[in-house]
Amino acid sequence: MHIPTLAVVLVFTLAAIAMADPPDFTTPVCSQPAVTDLKVVNDRWPDASSARQFALDAIRLENAKTDQEKAIAVWLWIRRFTMYTNGTAPSELGPKGRVQVLDPIKILNVWGAHWCDGLAQTMALCWRHLGYPAQKFYKSGHTLCDAGWTDADGVFRYHLFDVSEGWFAFTRDGKRIASAEDLVRDHSLAYRPAVGPMLRTHSLNSLYGWVHAMHQPYKQTHKMELELRGSDQIMRQWGGLDRMSGDRLPAFQDNVGRRGDNVPEEHGAIPVDYGIGSWDIRVDLSEEGIRREAFLPPTNCKSELDESGNHVIQADLTRPAVLTYRILTPYIISKLGVVVDQSETTIELSCDGGKTWRSFPFERRVGPWFGDDGAKLAPATKDGKEISAFGRYDVLVRVSLLKGELERLAFLVGVQQNIYSLPQLLPGENRITISGKLAKGRQVEVAYNWFDAQKAIRLCTAKANTLPYTYSIHVDGKRWGEIKSDAVIIQSMRDDGRGNRVEQTGDNAAVGKIDPLPSYRVSLGKKEVPPLKTLDEYLATLKRSIPATPGPVSGSSTGVPPVSGIHGQDARATTMPAVSKNELSEALAGVRVIAFQASNARGAGPSPLPSPRGEGEWGKAYEAVREVAMKNLDRPKLEALQVMYWLDRKRAIPEFVKIVREEEPAIWYLADEELDPKKVDVIEDDRDPKSVRRGHYFNVVAVLSRFLADEKNTDALPALIKAAADQKETRDEPRRAVLRSLGEIGDKRAVPVLLKYAAADADDAEIAVEALGRLGDPAGIPLARKAAENGYTPLQANGIRALGLLGDRESVPLLRRMLTNGDEDARGAAAEALGRLGDTESLDAIAKAAEAEPVAWAKEAMAKAMAKLRKK
Repeated sequence: MHIPTLAVVLVFTLAAIAMADPPDFTTPVCSQPAVTDLKVVNDRWPDASSARQFALDAIRLENAKTDQEKAIAVWLWIRRFTMYTNGTAPSELGPKGRVQVLDPIKILNVWGAHWCDGLAQTMALCWRHLGYPAQKFYKSGHTLCDAGWTDADGVFRYHLFDVSEGWFAFTRDGKRIASAEDLVRDHSLAYRPAVGPMLRTHSLNSLYGWVHAMHQPYKQTHKMELELRGSDQIMRQWGGLDRMSGDRLPAFQDNVGRRGDNVPEEHGAIPVDYGIGSWDIRVDLSEEGIRREAFLPPTNCKSELDESGNHVIQADLTRPAVLTYRILTPYIISKLGVVVDQSETTIELSCDGGKTWRSFPFERRVGPWFGDDGAKLAPATKDGKEISAFGRYDVLVRVSLLKGELERLAFLVGVQQNIYSLPQLLPGENRITISGKLAKGRQVEVAYNWFDAQKAIRLCTAKANTLPYTYSIHVDGKRWGEIKSDAVIIQSMRDDGRGNRVEQTGDNAAVGKIDPLPSYRVSLGKKEVPPLKTLDEYLATLKRSIPATPGPVSGSSTGVPPVSGIHGQDARATTMPAVSKNELSEALAGVRVIAFQASNARGAGPSPLPSPRGEGEWGKAYEAVREVAMKNLDRPKLEALQVMYWLDRKRAIPEFVKIVREEEPAIWYLADEELDPKKVDVIEDDRDPKSVRRGHYFNVVAVLSRFLADEKNTDALPALIKAAADQKETRDEPRRAVLRSLGEIGDKRAVPVLLKYAAADADDAEIAVEALGRLGDPAGIPLARKAAENGYTPLQANGIRALGLLGDRESVPLLRRMLTNGDEDARGAAAEALGRLGDTESLDAIAKAAEAEPVAWAKEAMAKAMAKLRKK
């Protein structure tokens, strides 16, 4: 028998003609897998196979005790697991091409890089799987995570986390993480934080117009546990380079940005890169092997054994022998090689579970299966369409032997993975656990390769025929980032009967005191808050910031004549101030902090002014801040208005009313580039005074409406209603802020405008329906019912809550039905609404729902509703 020559078939393409069916993890890769549900985890690193386990491990590793500490731990470890993108979100194949990946399990394990939206949804899902409420928080092109829990003061709140930009803020007293509403009312929390370094303040822009948006389903469908055949070998690498050749290995989508911009505190010694794993599937061609490892029963196959080993021939020479194998990985396939010998064979692929098959030509040659860019190697069928495993998780390969003997068959699969999700080693003792289920007569081998603190390669191999098996790997070094994990290799094999054991090259490292991993402060940034100046120094900065005598704007490049501002004031006929926006914002924040400290020292509450109106140092401070609020031409205007309120709310509120009514002008500057109608679609005519109005009035009203709502002040209500109703002029974010404020002010004169927007698009309706519930006007019932049956979950939950607040007993059947809704927000809100309505006949339905409820906070809401109803 001759030694066969190998031919390597590379299957690779950038697009697919149809969407593959989602991987079915309930169907095994073959009739009798050797290993199922296999995981290798390190107790020093989170297990990201599920959102709950990832969150629990993050909490354990950070030794978090309080709810706030737990939320910070989850946020921090998502930051450690992820990288910047190159501006492109990860995508997979959909019905019409690529679609964005939003599954948090895939983001953590497969990609490791996403936009703000995917990262925020990942934190929200992890927090929800711990039993707490969490929402996807959206504002003006940016997504954050709102994580809810009950603070130490007994009040439930949502707390804002920016996962992609890496910040959260504490309240001014430093006692709790700030909510969005805290930040809307006080930007000083970012410019001069109570705890930690300075934050990324550009994320505060348009924060006042936030909404909660659709989050990912609670149920997880993507399975990360591995399944192996008899001799499968998996190599997972911490990097995207071939260890042998040094060449970059292919990726389905390389969306990692800032490669090489490694931050040791964030990622240790592991480079910023996508990762590559490889599946080496060597098919057992014995009679037992093909029966056990094939996905479908072999057809017309006969296995023979000679001196060179097992080979397959046709049982009936008039028909082909057919073997079908399934390749299923939790990671996306970036390259597939099919290794066959010189026998006359055809190879076909199916990406829809065997519904359709396509064959492709291949060159019979010897060559590396990791070759050139896959796009150049994508095979085309006769009809011009392409079929490939590229970009799939699940593919069937059918090999048909037409003539001769099949002496070798193997599949070489390259997959893309997030290197930071792999169970990397850290200095000291690492407790490795291999878990899963082994078939009779099988064992699994796990080999760790790493570079130690002296850059020498180290190896530790564990073999186990009984699972779970936990053992230790001792690694030298004392600091985060001193050692670099290289690869972990997992192999299925026959049980050698020697039991569980570990073989490690070199002496075990001494385990000393290991420095802890960097805290969350590293992710928050390194720009330390400058020392606090005196009040007089800050007031001097405020004075210097006021625009000088009217004159032409320096640096003008548009050639546009001066634009008339509100009430005839010229918004551009001024010289630029001598203080930058950031300097001015920091000065305003400094005034706010000093006022807070003075107020606390006297126990005077939030308004520190001890002197009569306009007198003393605080009267002087108020006037200086007011002048900035009225005359400054840029973003700090909003911050100055906030500081006015915190200095003296009794003086500020009447002035806010005048501004909202447009009885008091407040100039807003539009930069030259913003006056270009080609760049700003809200400006129709850069000579139109309304363009300046759009630039300042609605933004100002959005901020001031929150303070008017806090004070339940109705003096400017008609103007607020007009601002919300003026759909042509106002932008989405300011309008939504005003709608929210109208609901909190509590005056039923706002009902008509709220009804208008409750019937509008989902985001406006989400806020307006909630506001109608607060007002308690029965006119809102029809729209609340409609919202309660809407598939958009934030709107649906608010509609359900509104029905309870509006006392709509006719909606009881609808609310009972919502107890079994697919989203926990709807289920929890339905229980609360039924309890509020006092519907004792719903007790059995709530009890049944509570018994099946998987989410802790929703289960608690049902328990409270039942307790309330039992008192009736």
